[in-house]
Amino acid sequence: YFRPSLNDAIRNQELAYGCMGVTVSSGETIEQPLLTIRHNDLKRWLIEYHPAEQPNFIFDESEKQSVSPHTIEVYKALLVELDICKAERERTRGLLQELTKERDLLRRENAKLILHRKSAMEPNERSERSYLRLIGALISLLLGKSPGGKSYSSFVSQASIISVLTARNEGKPGFNKRTLEERFAAARRTDENND
Repeated sequence: YFRPSLNDAIRNQELAYGCMGVTVSSGETIEQPLLTIRHNDLKRWLIEYHPAEQPNFIFDESEKQSVSPHTIEVYKALLVELDICKAERERTRGLLQELTKERDLLRRENAKLILHRKSAMEPNERSERSYLRLIGALISLLLGKSPGGKSYSSFVSQASIISVLTARNEGKPGFNKRTLEERFAAARRTDENND
């Protein structure tokens, strides 16, 4: 009954065997009439590879009851668990691919928003003229006098305004003397051209 399986097990080096009762190295060729398999080796092979097979000449009744149901149930439970793990792995792999696509899409959208924000922060020509007119009006106000001849501020010149602005905003971009002089000049030109 077991002969084809035993020959296959010997060829695949799953089962130890011998010649006339003496165990030999795996892979050594032995003629069939001289081939022997030890009781313990056969028992171990059956438990590992064929847990449902428990011939009476190898297993007694107590071994059959303790080994068979437990081993088969554990094996079946492990197969079910393996299938669940495989399914979970595939689901996780799919989720990872979806999240990766979503991340890449969000990165592209973020790059577009950053570009849009930068362009939105740069004033257009009309806004620039409005800002310059406002600056020009403020300079005129700070240097101007009321109808009664009283100064609106303590500033006596554009240079004094620039001096205070550079001192109060030291190290800030756009507040060095040269930039302020250029901006003030452009503001006065815009204010004059608007009139």
